[in-house]
Parts: sequence; C-alpha cells; structure tokens
Amino acid sequence: MEKRKGCILIGGLLFSLLFTHPIILHSKTPPLKNSNHPWLIETGELVALAGDPSVRIVDMRTSLFDYLKAHLPNAVYLHFETLQVPKNGIPVQTLDRICLERILGEYLSISNDMWVILYSEKSNPNATYLAWTLDFLGHKRVRIVNGGWEKWVFEKLPITQDYPHLSPKKFFGKVIRESLAEKGWVGIDSLREML
Repeated sequence: MEKRKGCILIGGLLFSLLFTHPIILHSKTPPLKNSNHPWLIETGELVALAGDPSVRIVDMRTSLFDYLKAHLPNAVYLHFETLQVPKNGIPVQTLDRICLERILGEYLSISNDMWVILYSEKSNPNATYLAWTLDFLGHKRVRIVNGGWEKWVFEKLPITQDYPHLSPKKFFGKVIRESLAEKGWVGIDSLREML
C-alpha cells in the first residue's frame, strides 16, 4: 500500500500521448476482422457490430443529457468521474480493482471475453481514460471510435434514444502495474523522452 502512495495515476494522459504512436493489439477472436491494427475502430466497421452480443459500446461523453438526447445504438453511458476517487489527498485516483470490476461487470454488463468500443466528443480524453483503465485491468479487447460522436453524426449513421437491456456479468481484472507511472517519472523532460 505504501508503494501506491508514491504513484500518480496519469494513465489517461500517457495513454493519450501513446495513442498517437502505433500500438498493436494481439487477439484471436472476432468480431473485429483485423485485430492487429491500432486501437482505433472506424465508424463503418462499428455499424455492423452495434448489435453483436460480444460487443459493448460505451458512451463517454461529458454530458449525460447529450446521451439522453441521442447515442449510438446499444451504447451504455458512463461518466469518467465514476472511475475516480480522492485518495490520500490526491484528487483523481482510480478506484481499486474490486470496484472497477463491479462497475464494468454488474453495471455496464461487460465480461472478459467482450470487445469494448468507446467514444466521446472530439478533444475529450474520456474514452482514452476508460481504455487505459481497461488496459490497467489487463483487458486488451478495446477500441476507440475514430472521430468519435461528431464523425458518427456527420456521416448520418444510426442514433437512438433507446437504452440497451443489460444483465449483470462477471468481469475479473488483473492489475497491470506497468500501467502506472511513478511521480518522479512525470515531467516535461520525461514525456519528451517517451516520444
């Protein structure tokens, strides 16, 4: 526990920075045809997957009101602050593994064998924050919609106000410590070296 005091979870920032570099995922299972491409999924690919039971789409836009007005078919809503708590005086620490497992499995109906597709508004890092959280828990079946909500709407793809019917699932995470950054690692010089 003492080691965690010195850690600052900046996964969203690091993930966003690393997101601009090619990150290759290795996976064997459909529904994604080319699973060896970077973490992006194109809107055209997602249209065909929206009703697939092995895919969970998560709306990470800042406003719940926007979700209630319209969202992608079968998308569930999660506000990014649900994943953060103040801990030891540090305001935005990630929840512990057990809490995250409960949110993902029981409330978002995500199991370990499912693909998780995330989207938010442009210039909004919320989707990458959840992608990092899933990576932190060892879940590699994650994609982020290229162009997000704006691109989906611009292309006049289907939207809805209907909520998906969900049943609780079990999600088990295995914390990947390499997803954490020590406080001393964080600084302009350190970030430049990574790029």
